Amino acid sequence: MKDIIQMKIAGLLGGLAVIAGGPCGAECPPRYEIAAVIVGPDCGDPWGPAGVSPSGMNDQGCVVGAFQCVLGPYMPFLWEDGELIELDLPEGVAQAGCTDINEAGVIAGKMGEYISPGRAFVIDGDEFIVIEPPPEGNYTDAKGLNEDGTVVGKWKNTSHGPVHAYIWRDGEFTDLHPWLEAPTSLGADVNDAGQVAGSRWKEGAEGYTAFIWHDGEVTDLGPIPGGFGSMAKVINNTGQVAGDGEIPADPSYDWHGFFYSDGVMIDIGTLPTFRESRVFDMNDDGTIVGVCEESSEEPRSTAFVWRNGTMWNLNDLIPPGSGFYLSSGRAINSAGQIVVRTFGAEAVLLTPVPWKPGDIDCNDKVNVHDLLTLLGSWGPCPPPPDDCDADLDGDGEVNAFDLLILLRNWGLRSDPT
Repeated sequence: MKDIIQMKIAGLLGGLAVIAGGPCGAECPPRYEIAAVIVGPDCGDPWGPAGVSPSGMNDQGCVVGAFQCVLGPYMPFLWEDGELIELDLPEGVAQAGCTDINEAGVIAGKMGEYISPGRAFVIDGDEFIVIEPPPEGNYTDAKGLNEDGTVVGKWKNTSHGPVHAYIWRDGEFTDLHPWLEAPTSLGADVNDAGQVAGSRWKEGAEGYTAFIWHDGEVTDLGPIPGGFGSMAKVINNTGQVAGDGEIPADPSYDWHGFFYSDGVMIDIGTLPTFRESRVFDMNDDGTIVGVCEESSEEPRSTAFVWRNGTMWNLNDLIPPGSGFYLSSGRAINSAGQIVVRTFGAEAVLLTPVPWKPGDIDCNDKVNVHDLLTLLGSWGPCPPPPDDCDADLDGDGEVNAFDLLILLRNWGLRSDPT
């Protein structure tokens, strides 16, 4: 009897699958709510609030960067718990900006006068630490910071000589030049395993090429496909790298973002009507944020988010009528929160709004249309890069477990509001 019942159920599911037809549905686009607005200090009449430029964010949603009143110096800030805090600088330092913050609250950045060389710094609690260059240098900056406080960046002598990538930890400065076999190199980011992403310009090369350095071993990532250069911007804790590459164009070249994983680099492209894309950050899920731009003759830009081969305009993913135009995505954390610069003076913090499990067609309802799509996808998932969004539990197969998830959410709306 049990076998007969199972055969009848299988026949019913098979018939419905024929009705539904087709492969699994496409991935639902991300969507976000505006969780907070980051406003700078008041610059007085007639200027109003200072312009806020965010640069880094940790998993607690703490944001660092710089703010500036009109014609004034850049000043470093930390934003946490809804409050923007201006950070203290050593006496005599005219301006500075923060670039990154880790989960322990350690902050990295760069300070300097208007015309004199700058220095990278680390703020660890009440301790302000200046990262000094080697004796032959007079400049350091800080681009990336990991969980054990390792900082990466570049150092140079501003009056002569090449630029070199470096790493710094607990007061120990290491020039990466001996390993990179290139007269010029730039450090961009470091992950928790100590892998450093950067770029180098070798003799006779057409442009910079991205690299990964780890314990003295160097992996060259090569140019962006179809282009002639690549510059790393970020490396996540899975070893994936994102950055920008040069693409031949009329009259010279355009910049496109790239994504590198497991030895393969891809061009992430641009949004429709935009010529260029530039990367600012990427989280451990491989989700990238940045900016798409027109040509210099038509200076228009918009913030984007990219994941799994698809790029979206962030302005299309927030509630309509918000009053904000998002110009560039600056940082993203492991929770998927994004801090974004706007065309106004403020920055905004975006928080993802999840879709309800089982809402396969992304219409904010779990209903018969989702059921038919799931049944039409019944069985093993196709190999990547084909979608398999009806695999609700992620086990590589659309089966009864996915059906139970869908039925448990039947009739519920995805939108929590």
